[in-house]
Amino acid sequence: GYMIAGVGIGTTLATAGAFGHVFNHILYKALLFMSIGVVIYRTGIEDITEVGGLWRVMPATFVSYLLGAAAISGVPGFNGFVSKGIVIAEAHKSMKTFVIGSEETFLGGEDLLWWLLIVGGVGTFMSFIKLGYYVFLHGEATVDPDDAKPGQAVPMLAVGGLCLALGLLPGTLFKILPNTATVAEKYTTYTVPHVLEAVVLGAVGFAGFFALKTPLSKATWIPDVDRVLNPTVFYGGRALVVFITGTWAAVDRAAVGLVSAAYRIGADPGRFAYRTADRVAALTLALAVLLL
Repeated sequence: GYMIAGVGIGTTLATAGAFGHVFNHILYKALLFMSIGVVIYRTGIEDITEVGGLWRVMPATFVSYLLGAAAISGVPGFNGFVSKGIVIAEAHKSMKTFVIGSEETFLGGEDLLWWLLIVGGVGTFMSFIKLGYYVFLHGEATVDPDDAKPGQAVPMLAVGGLCLALGLLPGTLFKILPNTATVAEKYTTYTVPHVLEAVVLGAVGFAGFFALKTPLSKATWIPDVDRVLNPTVFYGGRALVVFITGTWAAVDRAAVGLVSAAYRIGADPGRFAYRTADRVAALTLALAVLLL
């Protein structure tokens, strides 16, 4: 959303912020996927309501998750704060007018876009507070998995360190953005208003999560937004996914069955009374199907 907003605003700074956010997004999203992937890999559990208290037994993974969550939420000191801040600042400056009929009408471009980005920022805080709370902090661990292996922990912590370094040294990020000189000259990352804005977003996110946690936990069913706004696309997309996954599952089962049959024939040719040429043909066909 911030990337699209930056391009839509169209100013030099906003566009640079959008490109910076693309770069940052790659880093912290990869870090978050890696950290939660380690949790799933180690515990074998994918439902966040079935795990909890993992920070005690998976400290390296927990720290990695905290770094990624802080970066994507725009906590001061992290790279997300830098790129998000540029886009939000430019949204606050922009004044969009639209021609309706013969009159030029102001539709609240400045306040509206700024508020949408602010609300989105609060939502980001809440969502990653929720994930971290239920996976790592809530209750006692129901399983006792090992922490991330060195081959997992080192890349995660390295990416997390990069997120932190780019946040503490925003000039390094500015150097890879378009219009580097303009960004460095016209935008100051760490100002009192910018930092206070991020602090307020975090505080509202924390308060919102804990205020809504109990009521939402009692809800038995919450409709998907797309299900309500665009049911044709929602159900059509789900049907397409089911069809594709079902088709590939059938192909996979057929390939596995064919390879298994070829193996049995090759292992005990006398039992099936096949000539050598027949066995070679069957194994070749199985290999071809497997490669496809």
